[in-house]
Order: sequence, then structure tokens, then C-alpha cells
Amino acid sequence: MTITNKRIVAVLKKVPEKKFQISELASHLIDSKGKVDIAKCLDRQSEINLAIAEVSSYIKSTRSAVEELKYLGTSLRQPEDSELEPFDFEDLEGQE
Repeated sequence: MTITNKRIVAVLKKVPEKKFQISELASHLIDSKGKVDIAKCLDRQSEINLAIAEVSSYIKSTRSAVEELKYLGTSLRQPEDSELEPFDFEDLEGQE
């Protein structure tokens, strides 16, 4: 069994694309001088906690993909350059 581009892409597709709530929330926690407004943070503590949980969950899913890629890299026989399969992006169409 060899590592192919398709296998790597399949692993990476398991990690969902994500726009984190913390990115949007952060802009609401800054005062007019560009510093963190502690009072605003306290008022929105539950939202901050949810945003942290969201990021933590995403980290776990990316760790899973990293471990799977490490496994592919260490446990499978590395192909010779002549054995590498060319990657065809058309194979991915319709898989989303």
C-alpha cells in the first residue's frame, strides 16, 4: 500500500472548514483604544466560553487528522519516485 495524493486529501477533508465565533466576538471586546475591555468580556463570558469550546473541539479534529497523516507516513511503504501516482483534481469533483 502506498501513500497517494488522494489518500492525503481524503484525510484532510475530514477536518471541516471553520469560521470561528471567537474571530467575530473579539472585535466586540475591544475598547476605543484597541485594548481588551474587561467589562465587555465579563458581560459576554458565556459567549467567550462557547467560542473557546468551539476552538477546542476543532483542535481535537485537526489532531486526529495529523495523527492519521503521521500513521500514513510511518507505517506504509514509501513509494519510489517512479511509483508516485499523478494527482487529478477532477477526481474530487462531486465529493464535497
